[in-house]
Amino acid sequence: MTMDRLWFGILPAIVIIIAGTMLSPARNRVVGGFAAWLAAAAGAWLVLAPTLALSWQTTSQITPAMSLAEQLGFFYGVGLAVTLLATFTAGRMAVRARTR
Repeated sequence: MTMDRLWFGILPAIVIIIAGTMLSPARNRVVGGFAAWLAAAAGAWLVLAPTLALSWQTTSQITPAMSLAEQLGFFYGVGLAVTLLATFTAGRMAVRARTR
């Protein structure tokens, strides 16, 4: 267990899980919108983390030699999917239903 693994993998996953559990039973737009933006921020962090890891002077396990499949599967692909779903949900929470 390293600090880089904590910051780049475990904490974003915990935030995404918390946002998902907040979003599932959300009865109002405030809680749902907050959870959606929380998940979007965590997804964006997964996309930005490999780039930021290269600039930090720590013993990062995220190296330029990491294969493309690993980068897409662990960071970019997952972060993009979470960010897209979260921003779609945030948009749905921002629209007020029209009732007659």
